Amino acid sequence: MPSDRTTVAVLLAAVVVCSSFAIAGAASSHTAGNDSTNDQLMVVSLTAPDSAAPDSTVDVTATVENPGTTQTTESVEFRLEGTVVDRQTVTVDAGERSTVTFEVNTTGVEPGEYLHGVLTESDGAFETLTVSESFTVDELDAPETATSGDNVSVTATVTNPNEDNTTQNVQFRFAGGLLAQESVTLDADESTDVTFNATLAGVAEGTYIHGVLTRDSGQLATLDVEAANETEEPEPATVSFSDQESDGTSVVVDSATLPEGGFVTIHDSTLLDENVVGSVIGVSEPLSPGLHENVTVDLFTVPGGPNQTELNESDTLIAMPHLDTNMNGMYDFVVSEGMEDGPYVDNGSAVTDAANVTVGMEEPNETAPPEMNETNETEAPGETNETEAPGETNETETPGETNETETPGEEETGETTPGEEEPGEATPGEEEPGEATPGEETDTETTVESLVPGPF
Repeated sequence: MPSDRTTVAVLLAAVVVCSSFAIAGAASSHTAGNDSTNDQLMVVSLTAPDSAAPDSTVDVTATVENPGTTQTTESVEFRLEGTVVDRQTVTVDAGERSTVTFEVNTTGVEPGEYLHGVLTESDGAFETLTVSESFTVDELDAPETATSGDNVSVTATVTNPNEDNTTQNVQFRFAGGLLAQESVTLDADESTDVTFNATLAGVAEGTYIHGVLTRDSGQLATLDVEAANETEEPEPATVSFSDQESDGTSVVVDSATLPEGGFVTIHDSTLLDENVVGSVIGVSEPLSPGLHENVTVDLFTVPGGPNQTELNESDTLIAMPHLDTNMNGMYDFVVSEGMEDGPYVDNGSAVTDAANVTVGMEEPNETAPPEMNETNETEAPGETNETEAPGETNETETPGETNETETPGEEETGETTPGEEEPGEATPGEEEPGEATPGEETDTETTVESLVPGPF
């Protein structure tokens, strides 16, 4: 810092005072003002460059506020190293703010670091101004192309041309916007590399100008940003389960898509009563990511599941694909009380499909009817259907009797008397036309009566 402050020459070219409700400025050190005096002006912000080149002009702007209830007029002054270099009378209405700008010329000011500030009658704020030559940006290493969303790294070589140790800000700007800033301290004539990393999140396809800047120097370059490849939406989990019959020990799931692999589980109908864990009665072998068809799921083999061997009755069963969240190849949903290996979900709901599973029952064997001594169209030896024994007709007669029995000595009208022959009837030893003789068979239709044994 210069030892002889009386040699500091600050030329004030102009002082601009304007009212403003929008406050913009850097943080500054603040004096302990008398807050109990409500009608006195307060300095609420001070904006000034952190460095300035010799023989240059810089602006120092302060925002003052009147917190009181009446209009206030005060003298606002700019001081450099404690010395007043300019004053301005400012009037501020009650509850309002105004800005005061001092334009400062550093011609004749020796390189070094200086304290300066803006003060009112009861308040003030201070900042530091370094008068020095600007750091130079000598080289810039940056990519020429990138993809939207990529991280890019830009490195610049920065040099301090001053004869003293100096601190200045180095900025990285992209499309004019300030993305990053770093305070760099270098000895006289020292150089260093300053690297900035930035993410091009949301940057559209196109060509952009970017660069690394110091106060008065910089290097610019162009960057061609390409659109990011559209990522395909992951295939959703699916399951298809059809109505079927089962022997009670397994079921077959038509198809299941498991984007990250896992298991296909079977829940019984108690799932519909919100028995989420206890309803699991079957689980498949571990399945790899992708589509699987005709997946056989054994029932009642679930670790920690029901102590049962088979499905005893028909039920509505629900197929549900599950993840292998702990990646151990084992289905741990039941034993962990639902904490591991949870189901695949779509829009907040588990992916499921239900089917009516009928437990198959063996049909009883059909028992053949007992064999009869006489079958249809069957003749016992010496008999035929509608068979006549010697001297008998199908309406069987005992010797000397007809089917409609006659008592000895009686005869019915139209009936033959002993020793007479009825026309058309055969005499003993003769055969009636169309009737079989003993030992011959006839193709006659069996009647129910023919299956009932006659008198012997």
